[in-house]
Parts: sequence; structure tokens; C-alpha cells
Amino acid sequence: RQLLVPLVAGGAVAIADEATRRDPAALRTFVAAHGATILDLVPSHLAALVEHLEATGARAPASLRLLLTASEPCWSGVARRWRAVSGGVRHVNMFGQTETAGIVALHEVGAADLHGEAVLPLGRPLAGVALDVVDHAGHPVAPGATGELRVRGATVDGGYLHADAHQRFAGSGDARQYRTGDLVRLDGDGVLHWLGRADDQVKVRGQRVEPAGVEAALRGVTGVRDCTVIARRDASGDAHLVAYVVADPVPALATLRAALAARLPAHAMPRDFGHLPALPRSRNGKVDRAALPAPSWPGDAAVAGDVVDAAVLAALRAATGVEQLALDDDLLAVGGDSMRLTRAAVQLQRVFGVAGVTTALFLRPQARAIAAHVRAHGGAPESTRIAAGLLAALTADGPAGSPG
Repeated sequence: RQLLVPLVAGGAVAIADEATRRDPAALRTFVAAHGATILDLVPSHLAALVEHLEATGARAPASLRLLLTASEPCWSGVARRWRAVSGGVRHVNMFGQTETAGIVALHEVGAADLHGEAVLPLGRPLAGVALDVVDHAGHPVAPGATGELRVRGATVDGGYLHADAHQRFAGSGDARQYRTGDLVRLDGDGVLHWLGRADDQVKVRGQRVEPAGVEAALRGVTGVRDCTVIARRDASGDAHLVAYVVADPVPALATLRAALAARLPAHAMPRDFGHLPALPRSRNGKVDRAALPAPSWPGDAAVAGDVVDAAVLAALRAATGVEQLALDDDLLAVGGDSMRLTRAAVQLQRVFGVAGVTTALFLRPQARAIAAHVRAHGGAPESTRIAAGLLAALTADGPAGSPG
């Protein structure tokens, strides 16, 4: 729909490649070069672009008249910062699924949506689409009450190929419906608000992940006796996975990550790992998630080679949120977000005064390699005192993805 509607209306569509989408500076140049009037981004890409514009003092391209966001929750903090760096460019938040032929609801972001830290509203349904908020039995709930969102109408797909769609799809024609699994509430003005997921399915970097599938992959690793995978949100509101493992013998964390990376796509990799002698369980035998401690792994402490290594490692840990990050870890394989790595590269370029960090990071995404790039291009501090100051500044900045 986003591709065809502009073409049908006589417009043109410019599609940025992956490298451009990952680099906020290149993305801004791309938008400006094409004179784009509408920019369609997932919120994580928007957050990286906003941070770049704030860091450089640049503004959004003057040609832009409309920003569209979709595919994952968009937080009010990002929207508020976008309004500041764009000069008030109109922002519409969208909601939809592949199973419903794309977007089914829209919300034009206004001043009232920009206070505090909350997920932007999903909005109201498009013409020809019915959005029902129901309880576990499928009965409508009262406005203001929490329920599961179901999409009804002719836009609902026929089902999944080679899969049992019975639990998600029902009915036919205009009565056909799709259970989204999203928990929502309808306010007094008829606007839908997203509250979370009704099941364990979560979105990580805009892609759906079933924790049970990650657990299945973990159980296939030699030595793993038990495990559970949960979703948590960091300070910026982005979801990430945390894996708790019972293993005997206890493998090195790098070994476990490598084994898991061979079984899972990058977006499904847990960002943090915790080792426990046994999983805490409730009386009925289920994992007691509330009793899970902060994740830690035996022997996972990484010792930096020198002060440059330490400064780079501190910046990358803060940017990715991966506290267990080691110098030789593949930043993407351990669950690092490419958008956040780009933000870290921008920060390191600014602090060390070295160009090309973004390119170097994606050519070899390791903290040790980035430190070597800094030294090779004359960015190494001249004294321990200066390096210690850099390290303190980077650490004090906090996670690069945190809202301003």
C-alpha cells in the first residue's frame, strides 16, 4: 500500500537500501537528494535519525511534509524530539499487520501525545475496516477496558501457507476476522491505545519473535538442561530478549552465543544471558518470571587492553545495552541493534575526532576492531588522563538510545 498509493496518485517512490537506512547521515542526504515530501520509517530508524540531527545541529530536509511511522510501537519521547528537529513536520502513526493487507488504523500525532513517555495511540480504523476489542471469550468490552484487538473485514488474508491458521483466523467475507494478539483499550473519543501483547509473541527491531522458539533453539545446545526466555524493555522503550539458562557444564558465553547464532536469525538473538543453578518456579510448576534475577554469566567479564579499548567498549555497551559485551564479540550476533550501533559510531567519531567509524563498524562489528580504527587514524588519546576523561564522559552519557 505504501508503495502503490503514491504511484497511483502520480507521485514517485525512492527506496533507500539497507546501508543507507542504517546510517542516519546517509539517510538524511538520501531524503534531501530526492526532495522527498513523505518519509516512511519504523520508529527505531526514526530514533537514530533524530539523534543524528540533534548531535550535528542539522534539521530535517526542508522538502518533508509528512512522516509516517509503523511496524513497532512509537514512543512519545521520539515523536517529541522529531517535532523539535523537523520544525513541526506532520507525523502520522500507523498500525497494521501482514495478515490484514497492511495498515488498518491511523493516528495523527498532536501536542497532547507528546507529554511524558508512552506509546503513541494506534488511532482509528481506516474506511472498510472494523476493529473489535474483545475479552477472552470474544465478547466486546466496554470503552476504557483492556481487551484483545481483532481486525474484521475483506482486508483480512486467507491464512498462512502450510500452517494451521485456525487460532488466528475465522469467518469469511466481510465477517472474516484476524486475532492480532495485541492488548488495547478504546478511549472515550474512539481512539485505540496499544498496551502490550496478549500472548508471548513480541516485536524486536520491528520483527516478531516467539520466545518459545528461542527456548527451543537453546535447548538444542549441548549442555543446556533448562531455559526460559523473556522480553524486557530498556530505557528507550525498545524490546529485547533475555535468556536464562541452566547448563552443566557451563559453557563460555561466547561459545553459547555462537551455537545459538547458528540456529537463530539476528533479531531473535537474546541480548543478555543469565546462568542459574535452577529456574525459579511457582507452586504449579511454571517458571516464576518475577523471581528471575538480573542476568549474569560466570566468567563473562571482559578486560579491555588499554584505555582506548575501554572507552570504545564502554560506548558500545552503553549504546547496545549489552553489559556482557566483550572486545571480540560480533556486535550484531550478540543481539546489538544496528541503529544503536550507528548512534555509538556517531558518538565515537565526535569524541575521538576520527572519521569513518560507521563504515568500519559494519565492515567488522567488534569493539577491538573499532579501537584499532581509532588508533590507526590518529584518534588515540595522548595520555591516560585524557583517555580516562573520555571514558568517564562516555559512561556518564548513559545508553545512546535513551530518550531526551
